[in-house]
Amino acid sequence: FLGLENLMLQLDFSAPPDEVTIDWLGETNELELEDDAIHYTWQTQVPLTPQTLSWQNERLEDSLNIQVHAQKETPTGKVSASASIRMIEITGDIFDIYPVLSG
Repeated sequence: FLGLENLMLQLDFSAPPDEVTIDWLGETNELELEDDAIHYTWQTQVPLTPQTLSWQNERLEDSLNIQVHAQKETPTGKVSASASIRMIEITGDIFDIYPVLSG
């Protein structure tokens, strides 16, 4: 990914969750839930952050991760599930390719 590029997650659940949080770059984002909905889209913009990988495939920083946590209250108690999207690489920002696109 490039800094300032849009990132979109499609989240599908088997039952409507009671709570969903997304951890990304040290921030916890809570989804606004709708009654009985099981499909959600979460969008964010990749911030201008140091590169994790050069265009020559050199490791510059640790790769990034997104954690999704969901909870649902059931008659037998609270059920939770988590998923990780790992090894997200930042290879620069949109300004790195602007001269190529405009040129």
